[in-house]
Amino acid sequence: MKLIVIGSGNNSHIRLNSQFVSGYHAELLLLDNGEILLTDKGSRNGTYLNDHRLQPDKEVPIKRGDVIRFADQILDWNKIPALPMPDMSKIKEMRGIGTNFRNKYQLQGDKVSRFHATLKLMSDKKWYIQDHSKNGTTVNGRAIPPNQDVKLKKGDKILCAGVSVPNPYGEGKTVNYKKIFSVLFIVLLLCGGIYGIYRLIGNNWDNKPTALSYSGKHMSDEEIYTKYKNSTVLLLGFYYYKVSAGNLDLEKLGLPTEVVWANGTIQKVDGGRSKMNSFTGTGFFVSEDGKIVTNLHITRPWLFDKELSMISDKYKMLIATVASENPALNAFTSQIKVEGVLSYIGMVPNGSYFSVENLKQCRELVGHDNIEKDVAILQLESKRLPDENICIVDLNQAVIDDSEIRVGSHIYTMGFPFGLSLQDLKSSKGVQLLANGGSITQECTRYSFGFNAPSYGGASGSPIFNDKGQLVGVLNSGVSKSQGFNYAIKAIHAKELLTQSMEDNN
Repeated sequence: MKLIVIGSGNNSHIRLNSQFVSGYHAELLLLDNGEILLTDKGSRNGTYLNDHRLQPDKEVPIKRGDVIRFADQILDWNKIPALPMPDMSKIKEMRGIGTNFRNKYQLQGDKVSRFHATLKLMSDKKWYIQDHSKNGTTVNGRAIPPNQDVKLKKGDKILCAGVSVPNPYGEGKTVNYKKIFSVLFIVLLLCGGIYGIYRLIGNNWDNKPTALSYSGKHMSDEEIYTKYKNSTVLLLGFYYYKVSAGNLDLEKLGLPTEVVWANGTIQKVDGGRSKMNSFTGTGFFVSEDGKIVTNLHITRPWLFDKELSMISDKYKMLIATVASENPALNAFTSQIKVEGVLSYIGMVPNGSYFSVENLKQCRELVGHDNIEKDVAILQLESKRLPDENICIVDLNQAVIDDSEIRVGSHIYTMGFPFGLSLQDLKSSKGVQLLANGGSITQECTRYSFGFNAPSYGGASGSPIFNDKGQLVGVLNSGVSKSQGFNYAIKAIHAKELLTQSMEDNN
C-alpha cells in the first residue's frame, strides 16, 4: 500500500505549482490488490474525476487512464508508481485491517491507520500478516517490520496501534476429534429417537416451527438469554435534514439543502455519510421474513429532538438577512420546510464483527404516528433471517394485559449499550450483548412502565422479558445520570404495529 499526497505544499509527494491548488489538496491511496482510491481533502477549488467534482473527504475508486484534475492541474499518471501485484496463485485469502469500512476487520482508534495491515492465508495453509501503517503492528508484544509478511501461529496476540485484532486461527485450541465424533454419535441417536416420536404422534416432519413453543413455565435468566441471544441485533444508522422553501432555489442563495446541526451551526452534508448524524441501537427479530422491532426514536430520531425547529429558525433568519436587499424573498420564510432523512440503517448479528460483509441493510416498514408509542418495525432488505437457528420473539405470546405487568415482578433484558465499543477484538466473538435482570418498579401508564435493570445509551429497542420468556416491553428511555430508572413501551404497542404492517402489505 502507498499513500500519495497531492498539493502545492512543500510536504506533498506530487507538488503542483498553481495558485488554485491547495497546500494539501488530495490523496491517492494505492492498495495492494491494485485498487486506487482518490480523496479530495476539502480543497478550495475542487478535485475532478472525468470533469465531475468530487465530494470532500469521500473516497472514490478510480483506475489508471481516468482524467483527474486538481483545480486547473491534470494528473500526470506517469508520476504514479505501479505497485507490484501480489501473486494470487500463492494467496488463498486476504483480510484487510484498519479504520476504513472496506476492511474485513474495521477497528476504532485514533492511531489506527485506514488500511493498517493485511492478513494473508497462503498456499501453505499458514496465515501471515503485513503491516502498512504509521504507528505499527505488534505480534506478542514485538513490533513487526513494515511491508514484510510475518508468519502467525495459533495463540499469537496481534495489536494494531495498540488495538486488538482477532487471530485468524481463532483461539488456538486443540480440536478433540474423538470427543466430536462421540458427541455426533449421541446426537444422531437422539435425532433418530425424536424422529420416531414425531412419526408416532403424527406430526409432519417437514413443518419447521417458526419459534420455540411457549410452555408457560418459569424460565431462568440463562434460559431466556440462550433462547433469544441470536434474535437480538445491533443497529447502526445515518441521517440528515433536507431543507426546502417552496420553489425558492436555496442553493443559488448559497444555502445548502442537505445539512446536519452540529455545535449550534448548520453543516453541509454533500451526500457523504462521514458528515451525517450517526447512531446505534438495538432491535430483535419477530418474524421469519426478517422483521425487527425497535424504537421509533431509532428510525426517526429527528422527531424526538429540537434540531428540526432550530434548523428551521436558522434558515428563516438567513433568508431574512438576504431579503434586506431583496424584500420579495420575505414571502419564502413561511415556506421553510425541514425534513429528517434516514440515509441508511443496517444491523449486525450478535457475535459478528462489524464489517461490510456482516452489516445487513434494513428499511423502516412502519412506525407509530404517536411518538408516545415509541415503537417501529424494520425489515431486512433480504426479507429472510440471517441465520436459520434464530428463535424469533413471538408477539402472539407477548403480555398485552396490564394486570400481568406488576410492580416487583422479575424482568430480563438484553441489548447493545455503548454500541460498537462492545465489540470484542480479543477473541472471535465480535459485538457482544449485555444482559441484565431486574424488577418492574413503576405501574403501567397508558403506554409504558418503569423497571430497574441497568441500561445505557445504545440499548434503546432492547426486548424486556418476564420470567416465562414472554415479551413484556421494549426499552426506550432512562435517566442518564442514574441507573435503575428506566422505561419500556408496553409490548401490546409492538404487537399492534406488527399486525398493522402485515395488513398494509396484504
